[in-house]
Amino acid sequence: EQSIEVGVFETHHAGIATAGFAFDWCDVAVCTNVTYEHIGHLGTASLAEMVELKRSLVERAKYAAILNADDDHCLAMIPFVSAQRICLASIDKSAADLAKLSDKDRYFCVIENTGGEDRIVIHDRESSLDVMAVNEIPATFDGAAKFNVINAMQAIAACHAEGVDPGVIRMAMKTFAMSAENTPWRLNFYEDLPFRVLVDFAHNPDGLRRVAEFTDGLNVDGRKIVVFSGFRSETQIRMMCEAVATHYDHYVVKNYGMPEYAIGKSKLGDEEINGLMTKYLTGADVQQDQITVISDEMEAVSHSLEMASGSDLVVLLLGYTGLEVIEEYIEAFRSGESMPANPA
Repeated sequence: EQSIEVGVFETHHAGIATAGFAFDWCDVAVCTNVTYEHIGHLGTASLAEMVELKRSLVERAKYAAILNADDDHCLAMIPFVSAQRICLASIDKSAADLAKLSDKDRYFCVIENTGGEDRIVIHDRESSLDVMAVNEIPATFDGAAKFNVINAMQAIAACHAEGVDPGVIRMAMKTFAMSAENTPWRLNFYEDLPFRVLVDFAHNPDGLRRVAEFTDGLNVDGRKIVVFSGFRSETQIRMMCEAVATHYDHYVVKNYGMPEYAIGKSKLGDEEINGLMTKYLTGADVQQDQITVISDEMEAVSHSLEMASGSDLVVLLLGYTGLEVIEEYIEAFRSGESMPANPA
């Protein structure tokens, strides 16, 4: 007979703002970061208000709060934590550095280099647990996807708080890979085309910056072509353009394809958005001839696939329209058929 030992709930800040919580408390709460996302929507006018909104989850933890110590906004939550314990996870800081940040009962999840290998280690009171090497976790792409390294560390720290056996943690981390089946629209590579394609749902400045850092570390002999869009506000658009500028060789600017009902839909018109994106890209040292503006999302995808050659990498940062049909488009391109009609 099977029974549930642990339930894991993604508690999105938009859900908290619009519907509240589905529970009064939890054993362990994890806050991965606070970024410039949905500012000006959901009743949040500043990063400080977004910190307060996300902190409301951390405040409901009874046993442990897991915080990203590389994010200053997460660190600012420490005084408000009432959980018995705090775990600070960090890629950049040592356990000794983290010990200076809080006097509460805490433990630390850090990266330590042993024999030239980066390993995830938990320091808990007087003991330390060498969990595993970073490159044993497929989702980190040998450590190149740093955002997934810290995500994995916080997941490991949460499991440790719940008393999960380290062997089980290792098995779970080693057998979970990023793919269209496991993590649709999150670092999905398509390798069986004449060139490489990477699909991701990064749609805010922080997400675009992290994907750009990831693709910077990839070995690409040809061009790096990015297809992306901006929306919500002029400030958001400027920050998104600055996040991708100079990281790619060609920029295909498109509309986001966000449905009318979606939270945080931009009040700017499509032509205005495209004009702002061109303005801020050129203002960030991107040449005009490196920019192609194609408003329709799937036409932009088709154009990027058709302009790519064997040694190129095409990075598709898609909106809702693209995510719904990208598999069809890639399959059509693979088979040499005409692209499917764009959904209404």
